[in-house]
Amino acid sequence: MGTAEVTNRIAEASPGVKARMAGAFQLLEALTATFGQVIIRDRFVVYGNAAVTAANVLGHERLFWLGFAFRKRIYAGTVAVAGAHVFQIEPIRL
Repeated sequence: MGTAEVTNRIAEASPGVKARMAGAFQLLEALTATFGQVIIRDRFVVYGNAAVTAANVLGHERLFWLGFAFRKRIYAGTVAVAGAHVFQIEPIRL
């Protein structure tokens, strides 16, 4: 299935389907944000003690980079949600 076919299928989809897609992207973004920014980050950061925070990062470097990757996924999710909303409101433009 080519890019043009996928774009045409999205353009032909009903507003309800587009709204569900936007909601699914938003839910995925929220779950990723919670895991990456709250759960992983809180394992590293010791407020008021930079030396312990640095030691935590160096001691769990793989987990630190996983949190970084989740943050990048959040940015991609934000773009996907914005795109889904644009496709959702496109039919009502005059």
